[in-house]
Amino acid sequence: MRAAEFLTPDIPVLQQTDSGFYALAKMRERQLSHLPLMRDRRLIALISEADLDALTDLALPLGQEEHSLHVACVRASDHLFQAVKLAVECNLSIVPVVDEEQNYLGSIRTDSMLRALAQHTGVLESGSIIVLEMNLQDFSLAEIARIIESDKARIVGSYVLKSPSAGRMLLTLKINKSEIHPLVASLERFNYNVVSVFTEPEHFALLRERYEALMNYLKI
Repeated sequence: MRAAEFLTPDIPVLQQTDSGFYALAKMRERQLSHLPLMRDRRLIALISEADLDALTDLALPLGQEEHSLHVACVRASDHLFQAVKLAVECNLSIVPVVDEEQNYLGSIRTDSMLRALAQHTGVLESGSIIVLEMNLQDFSLAEIARIIESDKARIVGSYVLKSPSAGRMLLTLKINKSEIHPLVASLERFNYNVVSVFTEPEHFALLRERYEALMNYLKI
């Protein structure tokens, strides 16, 4: 899952000779709030709508305002998670990807990252979700997987979060079975605290709600 594998085609690039008006038009055309600024093949800045608002004159070439802009990018060899981290931390609509010499290779749209994560982390597979709460020192995914596999099921995705309770964690498991009541009983028999269960209909309703909320946030 290297960043270079997920480049979004046809994202416009800006040159130093392009005006602020041109950049703004391209952003609105592609429903983006950022575009890369190039010098020859090299990425020199990632321009946002806020950067354009700060320009003294949108009719002037962007190169004249280069000193006020910033670069945000990942390397081609970085994991996709690094691109997601950068997008979240900097509130980006795209993440540029460069090689070791800062040559621009392309960009990844933030909404495309969501689709890629869904496809590669088991989110779209049929099944159910179980959320467990446990002490940090009790966490053993191998032991939990053994219990689940003994019930003729398997884990297709997992995620760890801190629990509101000090020293405890929440483990979210995506299971490839729709009927999981016997599995929940098995986990509870081994003293695991099952705090939430989402079966197939609830699971897709939850995913749809969160996906639509994110798309609204990204203005896609």
